[in-house]
Amino acid sequence: MKWNKVTIIGKVNVGKSTILNRLVENKVAGVTPTPGTTTFAIVGKKVIHDVTIFFVDTPGILKARDEEEKIQMVISQEELIDTDLIYFVIDAHTGITKEDTKVIEQLAPYRDRIPIFLVINKIDGIPKEKLLPFIDEISKEFYWNEIIPISAKRGANIDELLKTTLKYLKPREGTPPPDLTYSKEIPVVNDIIREKALTLIKREPGRHLKVEVEEIDIGKGRVYVRSRIVVDKPSIKAMVVGKKGQMIKSIGTLARKELEEKFGKKVFLELSVVEE
Repeated sequence: MKWNKVTIIGKVNVGKSTILNRLVENKVAGVTPTPGTTTFAIVGKKVIHDVTIFFVDTPGILKARDEEEKIQMVISQEELIDTDLIYFVIDAHTGITKEDTKVIEQLAPYRDRIPIFLVINKIDGIPKEKLLPFIDEISKEFYWNEIIPISAKRGANIDELLKTTLKYLKPREGTPPPDLTYSKEIPVVNDIIREKALTLIKREPGRHLKVEVEEIDIGKGRVYVRSRIVVDKPSIKAMVVGKKGQMIKSIGTLARKELEEKFGKKVFLELSVVEE
């Protein structure tokens, strides 16, 4: 088998998950306006000619609040150790922020051995006369193999991103590592449930909410999922449950429908809310 690995990194809420979904032409990562939707590294794959490219969407790099988030950030860094190319994603509307600068510092050890693309996302509404000087300025911040502006939301320049990526990849031969090829139902289910919760709850709970998938049983014609939404405040729990339990019911309904599309089977979702 011929294969490559491309790792997508960047601070929270720059559109990494949307880029992944565009690249593989399938929704594999949750997308919401709320920072930090993706809490695990999620893998999507695309076969071009006879080469399988595994795109890895990492959790947004941010300041770890607790030990669990420290572990997630370590996972993000570990994804860089054995990869063939890195997409560093920034938001065109905010430019290089302090958080981006910290990520750039973390990229320094890799620049001499791994191609690094600066992917400028969310170029929607930015005129060329402003975008081009910005690209020229940002090119001096760090050594980038390529700088590619895109709009993942509209799909603009995604084909160019893929085309340029292929120029840098030298296919590996052999069997990819298990973390790329094994079906990762738990991260995907986690992401979908969390996405629906963050989308429906008007007052964003952000880091106060996480999802724990306790059981997945995939049978013939059906999938059983038992999961719980874990919150750290009584007020957040009240928001997730909603009046007379309507919010948790709505979250479950939306999540179940998307999971059925994902698995292509009837899904039975048991969803609860607990306070840690």
